[in-house]
Amino acid sequence: MWSPHSTYEATKIFCSQLNAKLAQRFYNVILLPNVQQNIAQFKKLNYHLYMAVKKAMFKTGAFFKGFLLPLAETASTREAIIIGSVLQKMSINALDVAAALVKMTTYEYKLGNGYFIKVLMSKRYTLPTIVLDALVNFFCKTGMSHRQTDAGMDAEDFEDEDEDGLPQEMPVMWH
Repeated sequence: MWSPHSTYEATKIFCSQLNAKLAQRFYNVILLPNVQQNIAQFKKLNYHLYMAVKKAMFKTGAFFKGFLLPLAETASTREAIIIGSVLQKMSINALDVAAALVKMTTYEYKLGNGYFIKVLMSKRYTLPTIVLDALVNFFCKTGMSHRQTDAGMDAEDFEDEDEDGLPQEMPVMWH
């Protein structure tokens, strides 16, 4: 029920005055639902909410735990592109990026969290081996989860979707 301008002002205050745990709670309870509701309603993000998301990134640990990771689980493509633009423009600690990437590899692959992974990887940080292994396993597991062609059948023998309604081909962004 907060207006976008009041959310921005509250984010400025809470980002600078609260400890990381309380800031994380504010991001999760107030900022995230406001951003999602605004994008759903107007198909774009209000300027004040955009600035609030940028300001929230100054406490990167709280931002990732309270805003980005919960959003990545259920993000639509539009939400991912809008929030991804903020991630691209901001400087983020490499260890926070590494922790977020490892956590996102535990989620089921969707276009939203796939886009966040793409944006964070495009920052070209030197990542620890554990993170690289998690990313390789994530993409291999996701690619292998789709039905393989049998030895005696051609790819044309399969329809576009399997019996669960999942697409047989991976989206271009996965590649």
